[in-house]
Amino acid sequence: MPTTISADTPGELLALLPHMLGYHPDEQLVVAYIRDQVVRGCILQPLPLDNDPSALAAIAHGARRVNADTCLVIGYGREQLTTPALETVVPYVAAEFPIAVFRVHDGRYYTLGDHTPQHVIDHQPLPDAPAAVAIAHGMAPARSRQDLLTRLAPVTGRRRHISTYMGLIAALDMIAALPADPDNPRTPIAEPAVAAARAIVDTARATWSRTNRLDDKHMTQLALATHIIEVRDEIISTIAAEYMADHRDSLRLEQSMWLTVMRHVPLQLIAPPATLYALTAWATGDYLHASQVLNHALAHHPTYEMATMLYTVVDHVVPPDTSMARLACPAALTRTRQGPGEQAWMPPFVAAVDNMLATFTPDDIVAAVRLIPACPRQPALEPSRP
Repeated sequence: MPTTISADTPGELLALLPHMLGYHPDEQLVVAYIRDQVVRGCILQPLPLDNDPSALAAIAHGARRVNADTCLVIGYGREQLTTPALETVVPYVAAEFPIAVFRVHDGRYYTLGDHTPQHVIDHQPLPDAPAAVAIAHGMAPARSRQDLLTRLAPVTGRRRHISTYMGLIAALDMIAALPADPDNPRTPIAEPAVAAARAIVDTARATWSRTNRLDDKHMTQLALATHIIEVRDEIISTIAAEYMADHRDSLRLEQSMWLTVMRHVPLQLIAPPATLYALTAWATGDYLHASQVLNHALAHHPTYEMATMLYTVVDHVVPPDTSMARLACPAALTRTRQGPGEQAWMPPFVAAVDNMLATFTPDDIVAAVRLIPACPRQPALEPSRP
């Protein structure tokens, strides 16, 4: 279940917002939408707004979408920067919703007039206790939005180079070990392929729970395994069942594992691991991380249906309670199910392998093979923490 932390005062709520957003806002306008005394969503706009009508429309649309009964309008940054934005936004939002207006800067919060944001009613330091509670629940915010994006983005540089080559080796090893369909030699037989993929997933979970590490080869094979529809749907059902049973530790393990896999596997394989991470983030109430990672998935695979569906759910701030019971049943996910040897599960897997191999030249393959003696023991990776 999503973590629930209570705030008894405006200051406590303002102290918690960075932990809910995933980073400390600066030079931004944040509008938090509240319904029934629960924060249902937030929208962030960079400052200055420059009287952008689309920004105003997006703020109002977000409030209507979650049926907000109150909006908190908060300017983060210096008074000279936040006051013009508040003077623009506050009348627009107040015309339709009850509001409260604040400015946060340098560890203090300022309570402002509802219709005169240049007028300071009160100012106090942000309390420390709510932040300590949030951190104890694993909600440690990044220092900035860029820091957050770096935490969630695929790795680059030498780490990307090594992951790509080791991924190629892992893909070739995995394909070579699977028996091919006699009628279509390029397609593995579904039943042994599914069994092998399940074994890869089970081994990865056991290794991750014990060491919080996976090597490049195992991560690539795990990503390939999730391209088999049946296996991906079983993972989704496991995540949903953990949510329904309120197994928070198991959810956090899944979340950290899939984030690490998503960040390190070849970009051709990113969509299913990214979607599985986003599912765990959504299950724990982390809409911002889920949305950002789904953006990465769809940037590389714009037609990946599961990512598109989940992005719509996250974008509309749909609570996980409404869908998890259905997701916990694999039969509700897999559309084409005729038995354990169903070949319809295999095309996405074959397409992923073909897409990956098609990006490599013969020189790339030679370089990858030469890399094997140089890396007799693949380096263990530190887990990526959301």
